[in-house]
Amino acid sequence: MFTALADLLALAEGDTFNMSAEFVCRKRHIGIHHGRHNFPLVTLAKEVNQVPVVTAATKNNFDLGQQFTASNVFVKLQQATGIWSWMQ
Repeated sequence: MFTALADLLALAEGDTFNMSAEFVCRKRHIGIHHGRHNFPLVTLAKEVNQVPVVTAATKNNFDLGQQFTASNVFVKLQQATGIWSWMQ
């Protein structure tokens, strides 16, 4: 059992910061399925004791070509989708 938030400390790359653990009643899941062309995105909202609800769904054609990197996908997600607002 934690006695205070100070009990939850994390160390990352030489920096220490406090963490907090709180129960949440609602969460969002974002699913991405990828290929070279089609990148469907789906978000689900889930509340405690409720059925998940689809809040957004899109099918995107990024036309990435034969070889691509994670950076290429990141740029396309940022430019062509609403994923950043879905994550808020």
